[in-house]
Amino acid sequence: MKALPSVAGYREKIVGQSGLHKGAIAQRSHMEKTNQMLTYAEAAEFATLTLPIVGAYLVVQRPPARLVTTLVLAALALVPIYLHVVDVHVGDEVHVLNPVHAGWLLGGKGARHMPIHEFHGMHHHETGYLLLARRAASCWVAHPLFGVGGNNFPLACPVTHMDTLGLWWDRAVANNELLSFLAEHGGLGLPAVAWIAWIVMRHPCARFANELQAGCVAAYLATGLAGDCLEALCFATLLGVLLSEPSRADGCRATT
Repeated sequence: MKALPSVAGYREKIVGQSGLHKGAIAQRSHMEKTNQMLTYAEAAEFATLTLPIVGAYLVVQRPPARLVTTLVLAALALVPIYLHVVDVHVGDEVHVLNPVHAGWLLGGKGARHMPIHEFHGMHHHETGYLLLARRAASCWVAHPLFGVGGNNFPLACPVTHMDTLGLWWDRAVANNELLSFLAEHGGLGLPAVAWIAWIVMRHPCARFANELQAGCVAAYLATGLAGDCLEALCFATLLGVLLSEPSRADGCRATT
């Protein structure tokens, strides 16, 4: 006859399950706080990229000068996103700007995957954004026509990198919509985007009302250099244009 478990045994089992439950809750809470901190950090980085571009559209009136200014500001804004500047040597003095993250020192991973380089007295290491962008470019070169398939970049193009909070990953989205599109869809995916862009641009209603609207769209497109939220833009724009009501006042008419 099988012996019944003791009350103490039941108590140990219940306490153990309770501990596991509390551990799961604590882990989930930690992940939520981590995601929140990462969201704030990325928002600050994107603000340095988008706000100057919007300002350029509001201040610079001539289109050629506006384009040049936008490209220069985007390049300058990408420097702190793509490069982590540790310190700068000026003569015999060393000015520490941004010490390496504690995660960079974890298990020597930083020295292996994101080593510190020296450039004219400036010590820096590449960020996860740059490593992912370079990996997306190399995947496109390896699969120039068909790419690796939609949403397959994390599996087909792994790269060890550290995120903004110091956590290490081997597989992640490219965080670069422009390069990840080429890596996943290849060169054959470009005609589809070009067709959608042509439909939108030739539509009579597809006109910006002022420089602020144009600057916001340009800034949003620039975030594709360090984000993965652009893919739906062209489709959403096309849908909005096709569903827009015709306006006789400005000669706008709906086309399909």
